[in-house]
Amino acid sequence: MLFNFIFSMYLYFKLNGEGTDLGVLLPLTEIKGYVIGDMHGNFLGNHFRIAGYSEDANYLSFNSAILILLSIMSYSKKNQILPLFGIVLGTILFAISGSKTVLIAFICVFMYYIYCKKIKELDLTILFIFSSIATIIIAILPQWLNLGDSLNNRFLLWNRGLNLFTQYPIVGSGVSGFRHFGTEIDWVVHSHSTFIQVLSEQGIVGLVLLTIVFT
Repeated sequence: MLFNFIFSMYLYFKLNGEGTDLGVLLPLTEIKGYVIGDMHGNFLGNHFRIAGYSEDANYLSFNSAILILLSIMSYSKKNQILPLFGIVLGTILFAISGSKTVLIAFICVFMYYIYCKKIKELDLTILFIFSSIATIIIAILPQWLNLGDSLNNRFLLWNRGLNLFTQYPIVGSGVSGFRHFGTEIDWVVHSHSTFIQVLSEQGIVGLVLLTIVFT
């Protein structure tokens, strides 16, 4: 992660200084390490997102979120320096990779972590149910929220999945049913949400089985 951080920051300052698509590749690979354009804003206000050696900016955001959470969980009076370093490193990487979807997930998981700290118990079943409910609530938020094309497309995909679920609520529409439902976005492969994907393709039965497997 530290190695990735160094080269990610190199890309950030290079792009921030020149402001154009440099076409550079990261050393020892054929990975470009970033995406650029009006649809690819990070949390620092730049019109590019850094991916580094993670290849995809969403992957870097996801890895950074995990680093932040693990650092927070390992923080104690006897162990402060390394967790603080991890939090700072993860926060910087998260800011320059800029995934709004991962940010929403991070907030949900962090709130649940605070809840668990109070009751001194980690219940995976509650976490799974909480995540499912949070995803569905987010999916039905009003579409007038100005969250950028990327996240608004997520809303469209999630609503599509929920509409498909209402048509086939018990056993779903079948494997790959989501891909063939609707044509608003022609590049659709999946819903970008495991919970909604399962609900739309395997219905309530599939979601119950998934919950049993992971809890």
